[in-house]
Amino acid sequence: MNLASAALRFGQLDAARRALADVTPGDRDRAAYHVVAGWLARAEGNPTEQERQFAVTHGTDALEGKFEQEQIDVFDINRTSIDLVTD
Repeated sequence: MNLASAALRFGQLDAARRALADVTPGDRDRAAYHVVAGWLARAEGNPTEQERQFAVTHGTDALEGKFEQEQIDVFDINRTSIDLVTD
């Protein structure tokens, strides 16, 4: 996921897509995967998918018992960014 994240920072959407596609199925259930997938969706201009990915992240953390205030804040920031872009 680090490669996908770095690719996004440099605007390399194809590289980010390939890196996410290479993530093992077990790691696709992790919150970090959905965060990166959400930012990729944003870069692609797909706010619906972005919101879905961030919502999955929020639920994944809760299910894993890793639901901490910092993660709530990140979700809120991501959700706010969606609202700002779509308004």
